[in-house]
Amino acid sequence: MCSKISAQKVYYTKFKNDADLVIYITKDKTKADLIVKNVSHDDEVKPGFWKEVKLRADANLVVYIADRNTTDLKKVYFTKFEDEVKLKSH
Repeated sequence: MCSKISAQKVYYTKFKNDADLVIYITKDKTKADLIVKNVSHDDEVKPGFWKEVKLRADANLVVYIADRNTTDLKKVYFTKFEDEVKLKSH
């Protein structure tokens, strides 16, 4: 099962420790980039370019990204939304 990712789609979520996680996904003719950014309240997040995602306290966020040099998919996921966002890659 494969879902298409639109260009310039942003997934935005707010964590219980008041930290923000913003995932920017951009696409051109040859590649898709994924940028994970911890933003402060001073950073601007433009309406219309982000989507709010609500997660249960024990939920996991799973993001699949394609390596730009191969066709392999890498599974990148975040667990335990507490003081820090922990990134694990396989």
